[in-house]
This record gives sequence, C-alpha cells and structure tokens, in this order.
Amino acid sequence: MSWRRVQTFNEARIPELPQFHLSLACNHCLDAPCEENCPALAYDKHPVTGAVTIDPERCIGCKYCSWACPYDAPQFSPSQGIMQKCTFCSHRLAADLSPACTTSCPTGALSFGDFEPERTPAPVPGFYRDHIEPAIHIKPLRRFGPPAFAGGHVAHANAGTGPVNAGATMTRKISLRSEWSLLVFTTIVPILVALVASASAPLLLVPVLGLIAMGLSVAHLGKPARAYRAILNWRRSWLSREILLFPAFVGLSLLPSARPLTAAVGFATLLAMDQVYRLSTNRRRGELHSAAVLLTGLFLTGVFASGAGSLCPFGF
Repeated sequence: MSWRRVQTFNEARIPELPQFHLSLACNHCLDAPCEENCPALAYDKHPVTGAVTIDPERCIGCKYCSWACPYDAPQFSPSQGIMQKCTFCSHRLAADLSPACTTSCPTGALSFGDFEPERTPAPVPGFYRDHIEPAIHIKPLRRFGPPAFAGGHVAHANAGTGPVNAGATMTRKISLRSEWSLLVFTTIVPILVALVASASAPLLLVPVLGLIAMGLSVAHLGKPARAYRAILNWRRSWLSREILLFPAFVGLSLLPSARPLTAAVGFATLLAMDQVYRLSTNRRRGELHSAAVLLTGLFLTGVFASGAGSLCPFGF
C-alpha cells in the first residue's frame, strides 16, 4: 500500500502544454474532511504538528473518509479491515526529525517546515482546493500553458494518471462489487418510507425489511463488531445521523398510531442519506440530483397513496 503517489500531467506531451509532476500524499488539512465526516471519531489531529492520524482501534472500516477526501489519502486495508493513511511520520517528528519523504527525496522537491495558513496559495493545475485548507504549499509552475490550464483545471492534458477535481476518482473508490449491500440498502429505504407515509404496508413488513436492510448495511464494514461506533459523530457526520435515524424509523413503524411521526423520521432519514451520498457525486450542499432518495421517497409515496402501488413488487 503506497501512501504517496506521483501524478504526471500532460503525460502525452502535448505541444505547448507544460509537463509536470505532483507528489501527493495526505495534506493533513487544517479542516480535514476525513476527520469531519468520520462517523466513528477515529481521526485525531495533533495540536502541535497538525498531523491527522487514524486510531486503528476506533476505525470501523466504513470507507466513508475516503469518499470525503479528494486526495485519496485514506485507503482501505482488506487484511486489517480498517483505513490507513500517511501518519506525517509522527514518530520522527516526536524525535525532532523531518518526515521520511522529505529526507529521502533526491532532488529536494519536497521540504518540511512551519505552515503559514495566511499565505494566499497560487492556483496549481490539477490540485483541488475548493472549500478545503490543505496544509501544503505548492510552488506554481514557472510557465502556464494555454487557457486549458486557466483557473487551476486541466483540460485534455492529463492522461488519466490521477484526479483533477473532487469526485473524479469516485468510480474507482465506489464499485458495485464492493458496495452492493449499500445499493440494496439505499433501494429498500425509500420504499419503506413511502409505504409508511402512504399507509400501504402491513404492520410487520416495514420492521422486518428494515432489520434486513440494517444487517446488509453492517455487512460492508471492515470491522462489523464496532458498528456501534458509527453513531458517535452525530454532531458533524451525516452518516452518523442516518445511522441514528433509520433504526428510530424502524422502531416507530411498529406503532400504527405514530404513523405521522414515523413518516417524518423516515423522510429525515432520506435527507441524511442524500447528504451522505452528496460526497460521491461532488454536489454542493442543497443541490438537487436525479438520484436523490428523498425525491424518490416522495414520488413513491404519491404512487402508493394513489392506488398505483398495486403495480409494485409488494402487491399493495
């Protein structure tokens, strides 16, 4: 597992466009999105060095931090069932030594020192910064090419060797083979919410299918036994909020008299789910998407309530 990657831009050597390399690992961001979104509170940020590290005893292996990080820093270890990433050589910093990458670089391209957040960073083609404060300064190119490089974006110059914006590697981070259980969960939940909201479901159907869906969602974790930790970051992580809301919805579904409250909790669950998957589609907060499960739940509620639900697989 390599925590540092060298991305080459204009690998095809298109004339008049500069060819350059970015040596990237974890940037130990000042407002690290991995730390903010981790539902299990497995991330720590050192108050002095600023190193963002993962506690292997707290990580549940949900991979959500890799969705949040546009730099592909956290990586899943199948053998250990947890996420791993660059540690900023914390053990070397503790001994008053520089990180190994800076001392090993033969050309001096990497250096280590105090970070100055007040410095206005120059735009770097291919390096994503939108709403993120990576603790790294990259010297700008001595010569910018044609307008393809304007604004810090690369157009047709990158030969597919790395991401040029957030979300560009999501197809590689998320695959049907590895996350099929999440697909089933995301499909079942809006159907259950619509059945409750439209009063179209028998008493036990929703809790039974809900328990099955919860079991599937736990199955994709690298450490299923630590699933309880997924609710710890409910103040900041939408994933923690989703995990809190859905069991509440399933439990309330056993109370017919509480159907309005159950439906409200169900739609809140769908809203949380949309915010969770917002990271995978590179959408801004509040931006609608055709695959939004909240819209799907509202649509199915209308279908079931109108009587057209008799066409659905459940036969209502």
